[in-house]
Amino acid sequence: MSLQERPMPRVSAVDPETRIAQREELERQLAEGTITLGQAIKRMRQNWAGITQQRMAQLAGISVTTLSGLERDNGNATLDTVQRVLRVLGARLTIQLR
Repeated sequence: MSLQERPMPRVSAVDPETRIAQREELERQLAEGTITLGQAIKRMRQNWAGITQQRMAQLAGISVTTLSGLERDNGNATLDTVQRVLRVLGARLTIQLR
């Protein structure tokens, strides 16, 4: 069985408080630079949405190669591409000045 054929593990339902805590932790890690945008997108796709790269790419209207590169922080994804992916995840990119 190839990686693309392997089913994603089922994502268990979490209560709203847990989901909020997970989101806040992810936002904190991004702000501190302990994870990259690509790592955050991969985590949200796998753990929150429970969908494959192939399905995510289809929903975002991009290629699997582009999504894979984005998740590995490899290549030069456009802002439009990042926004398309985040939109599928119910997220958006913001800038916080410090």
